[in-house]
Amino acid sequence: ACSSLKSINVDSENEEYTSVDGVLFNKDKTVLIQYPAGKSGKSYTIPDTVKRIAERAFVGCVYLEELVIPDSIKQIGKNTFRDCYSLKSVVLGNGVTTIDYAGFHACYGLRSVYYQGTKVDFNNINWIYGCGFHVLGNL
Repeated sequence: ACSSLKSINVDSENEEYTSVDGVLFNKDKTVLIQYPAGKSGKSYTIPDTVKRIAERAFVGCVYLEELVIPDSIKQIGKNTFRDCYSLKSVVLGNGVTTIDYAGFHACYGLRSVYYQGTKVDFNNINWIYGCGFHVLGNL
């Protein structure tokens, strides 16, 4: 991860990509492509328009401590939040059904995960071995 990258800015005339507050998305904002590793700010809420987070999109985010993942997200891909050492709290929307291998790997500061769905839905999430939640004690 490039921890010196603080913002990604896309020309409004670009037909493929757009950026909002320095975060890179596809043009219709259904895919979050890259959250800059050095972006300032302790919390981030992924917009409800996002249906998919690209693999490695948040790798090595230096300052991110709190994250809200909306109901529109179904899957946390491989290495999506890998090495986000400062991440302490995650709110998982009730749409999440799968957390892939190393989805939250090496997020050593992660201490709380709040799931917005039911206990039955939470128990039905497909937790791929090595997703990273093994470090938690309070799910």
